[in-house]
Amino acid sequence: MRIAKLIEERLAPFALAGVVLVCALHVVALVLGWQPLRQTSQSLFIPVLLVWALAPKHQGARNEIAPMQRLSMSVALALCWAADVLPTGMASDAQFFTRAVCFFGSNIAWVLTLWPHRERSRFMTNRVLMLPYVAAGAIVMSACLPGTESLAGLLPLYVVVVVFMAILSTGLGWPGTLGGLSSLVANAMLGMSMFVLAFDPGDTVRALIVMPTYMLGQTLLVYGLRRAGEVDDTDDPAPHCSPSAGEVPGADEGISRRLPPLPGPEVLGRSQMH
Repeated sequence: MRIAKLIEERLAPFALAGVVLVCALHVVALVLGWQPLRQTSQSLFIPVLLVWALAPKHQGARNEIAPMQRLSMSVALALCWAADVLPTGMASDAQFFTRAVCFFGSNIAWVLTLWPHRERSRFMTNRVLMLPYVAAGAIVMSACLPGTESLAGLLPLYVVVVVFMAILSTGLGWPGTLGGLSSLVANAMLGMSMFVLAFDPGDTVRALIVMPTYMLGQTLLVYGLRRAGEVDDTDDPAPHCSPSAGEVPGADEGISRRLPPLPGPEVLGRSQMH
């Protein structure tokens, strides 16, 4: 029992440290061109992130991620992992199709995960601020459409889902907003490099832009979800209950402020002598 409690208390910080370490190793592998470390760190990123996502919160946090959100979040991360791992060894066309299907499913799962937080998002609070997201999606889509050929009908649907996910992520506060924007940048860069050949900066530069923003985006979305319960708990007022006669707050303090303190025995003795 003691070991289990210790694991429960320490799992989240250790898992978060693992996420940071894996991301750092992946960036080092990209810079130095170490292909085995690059593949290994990429395949480890999502499993370690999922451990942190599902780990119990720190002591004192009363709200946890809702069960259905935990499920849809796990599906979103699992599909990201499939997009990272499954295409290895496939032909180029098969790689692209597998990644596109997995990431499309992942973004749909993220939309389902973020939907309960829509009341705080730009989708509900200030739709004017949705316009930059929509404009960015329209620009990327118009640039990519000429090179999509047979996929031209599917690209608008993919862009709509990614942009809507980024808008809903603003409901998680600053971590969700940055996470959604990072995911939007990663998807835009990947699409532009695939369908606009003149834009492709090469494998190394492309990976140095796509992978860090992709990892940052997924990590911040998870952090936003873990943080959201605590924020909601502090923002919501405590339920009002009518106190009973003997439980009126501040009653004793009010009486003590109105009545002077009783004299002690020394004061009484001196008064009798006089």
